[in-house]
Amino acid sequence: MSLAIEEGEFIGVIGPNGSGKSTFLHGLSGILPPSNGEIRLFNKPYSNFSRREFAQVMAVVEAAETHTFQFSVGELVEMGRTPYLKRLQPFSNQDREAVRKAMEATEVLALESRPINELSSGERQRVFLARALAQETDILLLDEPTTHLDLKHQVESFQFLTRLNREHNLTIICISHDINLASEYCSRLLIFKEGLIIADGSPEEVLTSEVLESVFGKHFFLGNHPQSGRPFVINPAKKK
Repeated sequence: MSLAIEEGEFIGVIGPNGSGKSTFLHGLSGILPPSNGEIRLFNKPYSNFSRREFAQVMAVVEAAETHTFQFSVGELVEMGRTPYLKRLQPFSNQDREAVRKAMEATEVLALESRPINELSSGERQRVFLARALAQETDILLLDEPTTHLDLKHQVESFQFLTRLNREHNLTIICISHDINLASEYCSRLLIFKEGLIIADGSPEEVLTSEVLESVFGKHFFLGNHPQSGRPFVINPAKKK
């Protein structure tokens, strides 16, 4: 697999279960080393970065994270500042401000003192995103960030990510099972099948009936969003 990702891209990664999406993300995050070849970041091999340096550049939000420890929301978001702290170093005003801004942006500031395990799945997902934002990195990797979110928060999450991407030139790579959300908000889509990228381009370029049928083994209808004009995937109607 050969792939180049440019600074400031908002990339959606789609494909059926078991197609290699999470393995791809784990490779980018450094969790899973490549079986051959190398991955480079800012034209430097991953091996040239210390763990602290890497965490200052890239943040990861895993799908449906769980915690058995009774951290409060504030404590968990504060962990996003760990890459910038030396051992036993106290929080600076800059650290506190980064945490506050991250919680405000994800609408979890009011939950700051609540134990993480007492929150709903959707609330926890927003807290994990806040922790990643508190890292203040150049790159954000997300594995199904809308899991457990209701429809309102699904849309708002993608709107928020789009704003981060545009206003801060944040590079975002996001696995999504919602093709329509990915089509609407991502500038580039990677479509996986059996461990390979079989389509790579803008939503208009890659979301075709032929590609979708090849990947998912089912025919879909395609339309265009009435406001944005982006491709919109429609399931076939139930047979009468």
